[in-house]
Amino acid sequence: MITFKNKKSKNWYDWCINEVKGIACLAMALFLALSLYTYNAYDECFFYFSSAPQPIANWCGYLGAQVSSFLIYFFGISSYAIALFFSFLAYIYCAQKPLINHWERVIAGGF
Repeated sequence: MITFKNKKSKNWYDWCINEVKGIACLAMALFLALSLYTYNAYDECFFYFSSAPQPIANWCGYLGAQVSSFLIYFFGISSYAIALFFSFLAYIYCAQKPLINHWERVIAGGF
């Protein structure tokens, strides 16, 4: 049988897990938004290589240049929607709303 103390600690644990998920989604959204905003087509990545070494212009460094070039080449301008999607997930997790009630919005991309 579950006592009140165990039930309360389980709620506290679930709250902490949701907050961590929300912060991680917000960090991912900010990273994607910043790397996409500072995308430079001449940064060295999988799709572009130059014999003359150039400094990476992306504010998120080498990883940001790789991620932004991958997203831009494969998804184009709609890759900004991925950052919006992660920010919507961050809102859902941090507001402690159950994801099961918002699955239609998640599938639709947060709109």
